[in-house]
Amino acid sequence: MAFQRNHVRDAERLEIGLHVLRYKSVYGVITDLARKYLVSRWFIYYCYAQFLLVLELQKELAVSVVPRVGCYATLEERVLSLYLETEASISGMRRVLNQLFGQEVSSGRISEILTEYGSLLPSHETVTCRLKFVSDEIFVGGPILVTVEPLSAYLLSLEVVESRDKVTWGACWFELVDAETGRIERIVADLAKGLVGGLEEILGTRKAGTQIFQGDLFHLIMRLVAGITRAERKAYAAITQEYDALEKFERAKSERTLLKRLAAYETAHAQAEQWMQWVDDSRYLFRELQEILRIVDVRTGELRRRTDVLAEVETILVLFEQEIAEEKLRKGAGFLREHLDALLRYFDDVEDAAQVLERAIPDAAVRQDLFRLYALQQQRRVASGTRKRWLEAQWTGCHRSLLTRIAQADYERWSQRVEQTLDAIIRSSSVVENTNGRLRRFFDSARGQITQSRLNLLRFYLNHKPFERGRRQGYSPAQLFHGEQASSEHWLTLLRRVKEAERTATT
Repeated sequence: MAFQRNHVRDAERLEIGLHVLRYKSVYGVITDLARKYLVSRWFIYYCYAQFLLVLELQKELAVSVVPRVGCYATLEERVLSLYLETEASISGMRRVLNQLFGQEVSSGRISEILTEYGSLLPSHETVTCRLKFVSDEIFVGGPILVTVEPLSAYLLSLEVVESRDKVTWGACWFELVDAETGRIERIVADLAKGLVGGLEEILGTRKAGTQIFQGDLFHLIMRLVAGITRAERKAYAAITQEYDALEKFERAKSERTLLKRLAAYETAHAQAEQWMQWVDDSRYLFRELQEILRIVDVRTGELRRRTDVLAEVETILVLFEQEIAEEKLRKGAGFLREHLDALLRYFDDVEDAAQVLERAIPDAAVRQDLFRLYALQQQRRVASGTRKRWLEAQWTGCHRSLLTRIAQADYERWSQRVEQTLDAIIRSSSVVENTNGRLRRFFDSARGQITQSRLNLLRFYLNHKPFERGRRQGYSPAQLFHGEQASSEHWLTLLRRVKEAERTATT
């Protein structure tokens, strides 16, 4: 074999393959392994494909390994599997096919297979119901417009365009909505001019566009985070100056120099103390802001109301502007105030959810306990250490108290209803950022060879690939979005069926 990495033993190669099989959906795992073993990324793909082939050849294996990367019968299936399951480059697939399967395939032929299948698939889907969109832009040479349904993570549209202006975004959304029965209920996105202007373009008026646009929570509050980070840097710089002034003071010889350096030290000390105070205050205010923007007040178990939240946020922004003399923080607070209406639009959904749940769960005390359990559960999923243990203890105590007042069957039914209703409230565009991260792995290996047909293929794969962990484990975005109408078959089986239908139609 022409390709050798003698310092990586056979046992280590199998360990690499097993590790990739378990954690390949984690961002950066291929690069981390390549750095650990001092090999190329292609070598990691090779070990992965070799590991899966070994598993397939084990006769005592009761069921087939899924995904069976590179272990299919035809060249087309092997190429599609290697490209989509491992995010490999065309040159990497050439080497795997040659050295693992003995097939000499040109780069042109591999590209032709990907283009052929991608051309059979649509770039977007027309929606015939009321729907919330989450949209964003990603750049690979030129702009690519991404629109996702947030609850299922179903990719509604993935299109390469020449421009990302308001006309292009308006046309993109117009294609997604059926003229008779479809309707855009809400679009969650950052504040890019093209995105915001596209709403006015498709709806006709600025007011109509403003009413359905919701600013992404992350992008809005990050202006404050940038200010806090800058304040921390200045605080550390002030502390360094204080230490330097103290050292100079200790080296003073004459009384005149001593008094002069003492004054300099006291000034540096006062500035350091001031900056540390501002950092502590800004961190405290930011934590309070984060808590206020949550749907549920974890202390009382009540759903927050927009008017109350607006008043509390205004108070915090005033404190940022008046108490902390850091320019970037003040600008961040001002920017947040300018976009408060777009930021708090999800509280309209909270009001609707409150009315629905009041009818479903008449007892106010029970309802509040269920809300509190939901809030504690949401926070402990991302917490760690002492904070997570405290949240778990709070959840356990509230859960036990609630079960002394209602039956287990009622608890399961109502808690599921609360979770489904509140999970449907979208606060940010994080789901599209996650999608961008998954797409970026393909783009990085494509080296600029991204065409619309290639995007169509990626959209199909991501929509029909089941989630590997979490609450949606075992279900694909297509199943969650289309329900019973979606097939649970393997994505390659569905893709093969599309090819067969096209072949039948042309004969």
